[in-house]
Amino acid sequence: MDIYLEFDDRWAHRGNQVNTNNEYEQTGYPMGLRVMNEAHSYGVSYAEDILFVTVKVRNESGDWCAENENGIPVLDSNGNQICGEGMIMPDGTKLNGGKGFNYSGVSLGFWNDGVILTSDKYGNPNYWSSADDYMEYYWEVFEVNNERMLISMAMIGDYDGYSNVPGYTMNPELQSPGNEFGLVATQLLDSPKATNSVDLDKDGIINIFPGEPLKMTDWHWLDWYLRPGVTHPESLSGDCYAGTPGCPQARNKEEIFYKIMVGDTTNLSNNEKAWHFHTENPGTDLPEDLNPHFDSLEGIEEEMVFQRPPEGVDPLVLMTCGPFDLPVGREVPFSFCIIFGQDKEDLINNARFAQVMYNSRYQGFTPPSVPAVHAVSEINKVKIYWNDHAESSKDVLTGYSDFEGYKLYKSTDGGKTWGQPRNMIFDKEGIFVGWQPFQQFDLSAEMDSMHCVYEPNYDCEPKLSRGHSISGPDPYFPWFHPGKDTGLEMIRLPEPYVLEGDTFAYMFEDENVVNGMEYTYSVVAYDMGVEPPYTTKYIQLGNGQFQSRVDTNFSNPNRWADPEGYAYLENAKGTTVLDKNFVQVYPGVTYQKDLSNVMVVPNPYVVSSNFNESKHVRKIRFTNLTPNCKIKIFTLSGELLSTINHSSESSGNAFWDMRTLNNQEIAPGLYIYHIEENELDHINPRIGKFAVIR
Repeated sequence: MDIYLEFDDRWAHRGNQVNTNNEYEQTGYPMGLRVMNEAHSYGVSYAEDILFVTVKVRNESGDWCAENENGIPVLDSNGNQICGEGMIMPDGTKLNGGKGFNYSGVSLGFWNDGVILTSDKYGNPNYWSSADDYMEYYWEVFEVNNERMLISMAMIGDYDGYSNVPGYTMNPELQSPGNEFGLVATQLLDSPKATNSVDLDKDGIINIFPGEPLKMTDWHWLDWYLRPGVTHPESLSGDCYAGTPGCPQARNKEEIFYKIMVGDTTNLSNNEKAWHFHTENPGTDLPEDLNPHFDSLEGIEEEMVFQRPPEGVDPLVLMTCGPFDLPVGREVPFSFCIIFGQDKEDLINNARFAQVMYNSRYQGFTPPSVPAVHAVSEINKVKIYWNDHAESSKDVLTGYSDFEGYKLYKSTDGGKTWGQPRNMIFDKEGIFVGWQPFQQFDLSAEMDSMHCVYEPNYDCEPKLSRGHSISGPDPYFPWFHPGKDTGLEMIRLPEPYVLEGDTFAYMFEDENVVNGMEYTYSVVAYDMGVEPPYTTKYIQLGNGQFQSRVDTNFSNPNRWADPEGYAYLENAKGTTVLDKNFVQVYPGVTYQKDLSNVMVVPNPYVVSSNFNESKHVRKIRFTNLTPNCKIKIFTLSGELLSTINHSSESSGNAFWDMRTLNNQEIAPGLYIYHIEENELDHINPRIGKFAVIR
């Protein structure tokens, strides 16, 4: 699912504090910034705990032409630079007379307010528990497929694993409605590039050079009851919170926010410094011990707000990147993701996967390449050919050469269905999830065991090969089947079949066909899935006891999808003949040397048959025609209804839409056809009958 929205700040003057006379006590000033925001979520299980948010911020304070952060024009689908008029303010004016402002030293940040436990499973908000949580900043550098990646995220979770709901006993055993809560995190994925050199810790050493992504340059944790704008520490049961009507609010609220974003501690009161900037030892550290850009969590348990019952905080996290320049028309990225996890380990694994997906342009695990398919129709059979390119492909994400086999699907209704009702596959909840293939071929047990993990061959040392067979029901979705170790030799051609520049390595003959009837085939390639990285084996000891031993699973050395693995993936079947693995053929329709084997299919034609193209378009087929012939259709009284000129060097098939020369539908009854070769003197025409019934 994708969600897109845009917003701007032209009404910024209305976002300030209002007094009891409904008058603005302060005046905000629009900057003319437009934010274009797109959120992505995925229905596949390996990405179900990740929400991607892609943000672009553009300076439209004046008449503008869009350019990216490198100064390169942003083009539309026709190759023209995207330009527009400066943002019009509510009073009808433009900023700076339409010229706008070129901003410098800009910082972008966002606020993350996570609450662990907002209600019970029935949506009852009486269990809202926000004051006993905690937060943590996590940073890690890791490498995947020789690419260096960085995790930079803020996590929020429950402090002690119990829901300390206001009004309930403090006995953890009696807490309601549960424990073992999950965690939520915000991870920064992309950011504007630095315009000037940045020294994050003010130690005289440059940390970020001009042109490099800024990523996270400031990270601060706050407690909601001591958020910017409060005039005094608020209580859990208070009925007057800063910002609500009639309650006092600090006039410098916006200034405080900005100072926290950029790590500026000047001109703040002692309370504001203590509430919004945090050191390892609250109350005892000297000013020089403070890193104004990154708060410390080491001393969080000594903070006054943490010691307020119940232990914990109502965490707010502010993540910022800056400074950078933003001239008129400039468009900068600011992308992050929201991640969920069962526990910290699961959350970090999801964060790694999110960064890899983002670097792969939101690509998750991928199936092998789509095979190119070609079909040849003969009398009483169809030959389906396909190439072996899928066997050389690698998963875009893991880098594994994980090809496992091919599935051949067959349809008699143009691909609307791929079998009979008995061929439908349902999951454990009774939901339809796919079709059983018409035929399936996979690597043999020996080839599976020898198959190299990183290269599409079988010549590598044992620790770089899979080391075992891939067969039987899929361990994660047992209603699907990765194969029975059939091997591929039974379908491999002794000599490659070359056609139109492609080389086909495999062929399957389908003899279960009716001449003249349309058949649709699709060949898909599928992989072996991502297995759990370790397997536990039990060894029987001499005293009758068993000892567990964890062995490395060589088929997944990089520990993808840890700890549970992921099911196999296969290509899409395609929907039209424009898809290279989707073909439609008519057995028995190759052109003939003479007209002796001409047939009408179906005969009789039943209005409700599978030969109907749609509810309103029907057609009948003439098969086994010569390359050039003329077909005339008459009523029993000799009235000419239609003439079809057939000319084809590749097909012995022609169609009639069952309409007259006056474009009228024919009535049920008996009809006569007369076929003669155009190049002969009408010596040996083919004459026959067919019937149309309701």
